[in-house]
Amino acid sequence: MNFLRSPARLLLLGFSFLALVAALGWAKGAALIPHPDQVSLPPGMEHFLGTDSLGRDLAARLMHGTAIAFLVGSVAAAIAVGLGTLTGVFAGLNRN
Repeated sequence: MNFLRSPARLLLLGFSFLALVAALGWAKGAALIPHPDQVSLPPGMEHFLGTDSLGRDLAARLMHGTAIAFLVGSVAAAIAVGLGTLTGVFAGLNRN
């Protein structure tokens, strides 16, 4: 555990964790935004990024896209870790 003994590394780990929590909160916050009936509104206090031509809030759409991107990235990382672990185990067992 020498990695956590350095204050700078511990601070970096804390910032990384906070950034991840903030991004996940952003992705899950889309359900809290009401869908307006007004079309093509400019950005303002009520709609942070405005609305599109169908009346959908662009910030909510961006948040939903973030949630999907996290899901795809998590699945890809899990597959990569699984295949990398299997490859490493087989390489370690078959060394000569």
